[in-house]
Amino acid sequence: MRSAFCLTLLACQLSPADAPAGPWLREEGTTFISSSFSATYFYDLSQSTYIEYGLRETLTLGFDQNTAQSRFGQQSGHATWCDCGGRSPVANEVRYVGLMDISREENDLWNIMLVWMCHCVVAHDGKPIARGTCPADPEGVAGWFRNRSLTPRRIVHESGMLSIWLQRGMTRLGLPTTCIDARKAHKSLSARLNKSDATDAEGLAQLARTNWFTPVHIRSEEADRLRSLIGARERLIRLRKDLEGHIRGVLKTFGIRMTGIGQGRQRQAFRDQLAAAGETDPILRTIADGFIAAHSTLCQAADDLDKAVKRKAKAHPVARRLMTIPGVGPVNALSFIALVDDPNRFSRSSDVGAFLGLTPKRHQSGEMDWSGRVSKCGDGTMRGLLFEAASCLIRQVKRFSPLKSWAVRLAGRRGFRKAAVATARKIAVLMLTIWKSGADYQWTKEATA
Repeated sequence: MRSAFCLTLLACQLSPADAPAGPWLREEGTTFISSSFSATYFYDLSQSTYIEYGLRETLTLGFDQNTAQSRFGQQSGHATWCDCGGRSPVANEVRYVGLMDISREENDLWNIMLVWMCHCVVAHDGKPIARGTCPADPEGVAGWFRNRSLTPRRIVHESGMLSIWLQRGMTRLGLPTTCIDARKAHKSLSARLNKSDATDAEGLAQLARTNWFTPVHIRSEEADRLRSLIGARERLIRLRKDLEGHIRGVLKTFGIRMTGIGQGRQRQAFRDQLAAAGETDPILRTIADGFIAAHSTLCQAADDLDKAVKRKAKAHPVARRLMTIPGVGPVNALSFIALVDDPNRFSRSSDVGAFLGLTPKRHQSGEMDWSGRVSKCGDGTMRGLLFEAASCLIRQVKRFSPLKSWAVRLAGRRGFRKAAVATARKIAVLMLTIWKSGADYQWTKEATA
């Protein structure tokens, strides 16, 4: 049986056959390999391997091998190979693709949501070649192209809820995908007379063809893990504050005012005062029993996540260097690392100030030229953390440094709020400079911002 399979494999290699869905057109010298294995309850085994190799710029070879073995010991298999020119006369044409979310169908029986995408493929001259819809997942998009023997040069999709997952999935499949800024793309798409999902998909394809779009950086999975950890900690703290504020408001109705609460023993003083208030009324007792348990759970969970953030910052080499800057703590350092992700995104360190919305807006037209308040673009949470670090530097840090001296002098001339915003921008530039240089903060000589 093995000799027969080898003869079949040799015959397939000597006589190429046109496959209904051939390989992607890949760069010269690059390789793509995909392998899968499956087994049934009755020990039926099957394995498939697919390999692509870019022989030259205009020719890519694809090899597909499938083997199977039944529980009775019988073996079978076949192998085929094809090249990208064997699919259609226009298989190697340059194609640009626009993807557009069009609908969401909820299935109450299985409690799932199906999302569909609209496609439009245009050639290099701007004429549409193909249109259609498919499920909004990387495998569905790749299958849609393979079933039509299309080789896209660039695929664009707007930023949204599924954009990160789609970008990562299609990149793993070897698709030339780019996520673009939805807000800026909307300005171009809104110029069309008619609005529909099909025309929006065609508009995105035209943007891909003309290269008239702003790409969006997709963060790494490690950066998203950091953001998830910090976000979970922040959410629990917010829930705890909301719970305490609600209880204070309810008790004031009955003339009970709670005193200030410290952080000791996970805010046990708050629960003690709530228990004492519950002794005055049966209804308040019922409320106190439920809220005391919820408050204790929130405080414990928030404390666990806070310790996890500190451990992560202590183990991260970049975070340790960033925390040498006065006013910067574990949350600030990890949030900055997770947000920036790649420091080489910025050719100049000073650009991170505009990225975080800490630079003033400018309006210039003719003789009119004025600068307004800060733009507040980008991540508002990171901007708030930097403002908090700047405030801590100006008011709480005792040890003087060139950075603190500059901030204190500026606060004396322009006021605290403007000085804190300017110091926040300076801290952000300093953090990126230290990240790029690999050095620690020097208390006697700081990096130029």
